[in-house]
Amino acid sequence: MRTSTPPPVQILFTYADHLNAQLGGLGADRELASLSAAEARDLEEQNRPLWSAVRKLHDVGVTRTSKLLARKRPNLIPIYDSVILSVSSDTDCRRP
Repeated sequence: MRTSTPPPVQILFTYADHLNAQLGGLGADRELASLSAAEARDLEEQNRPLWSAVRKLHDVGVTRTSKLLARKRPNLIPIYDSVILSVSSDTDCRRP
């Protein structure tokens, strides 16, 4: 059975140059918990274009987007799933 959304690994390979360029703007992987509130807000702003770019690729949803980005920055970008989204006040991550 073929789906319209390619597997996550294929997305990473297909758009590697574009995603790596945007990931470079986030800097090296570091512990999310070690950031100050101001650094976390700055990171969120820096991550917004990357998040939007991935969401637009083949109609990738919130959970898959977070999983793809977390693969590249595992300590910095959390995975959003239905449980996290149900208690999260961050509505921006739901938008494409």
